[in-house]
Amino acid sequence: MHSLWQAARQSSGPEVRPTPAPIAKSAPASLGTANDKIAKRVEKLMRKEPGLTREAAFDKVFTDPQNAALRDAALSEEWSRWR
Repeated sequence: MHSLWQAARQSSGPEVRPTPAPIAKSAPASLGTANDKIAKRVEKLMRKEPGLTREAAFDKVFTDPQNAALRDAALSEEWSRWR
């Protein structure tokens, strides 16, 4: 234990590491048009209802029956990326 204390006392301090870049909250540019439209609708809903989180707004947009065709297109785009 004594040698650990001596090593800590002789050190120049904690190693400083650069802060990692923040992760973008927007969808990647590689997503297809249906995903882009969903993202735009989510942003619009969040502006309309400021108390919603991004996840809650996405859930409302994605499960809205009026967006069924858009949801199916977005899912199709995602499945085609993994084939």
